[in-house]
Amino acid sequence: MARIARYVFAAAMAALLAGCATGYRLDNQVQSFSHLQALPAQPTYRFERTLSQQADPTQQALEALADPALHKAGLRRDDAQPRYSVQVSARVDRTVSPYYDPWD
Repeated sequence: MARIARYVFAAAMAALLAGCATGYRLDNQVQSFSHLQALPAQPTYRFERTLSQQADPTQQALEALADPALHKAGLRRDDAQPRYSVQVSARVDRTVSPYYDPWD
């Protein structure tokens, strides 16, 4: 009976340690700046890019992800006569683990 209890304890500890070993974390932060109480009629926007974003090939894909959310909020994209300017950016920070990780 004591032998079975040791195996159960060892299996429980292995499961606990395996759960603690998963250190992947996804975090996000959204900042929105507006003093409008409501959107005016026919709100239009265009994407504005910084110099570093103009040279980034992934910026267009990022804007394509933001476009449906802006459309859902009631804005319509118009690059010729925009009423508003929208700037989107993304950043990835990698944390280097002091331990060997075969998936990194």
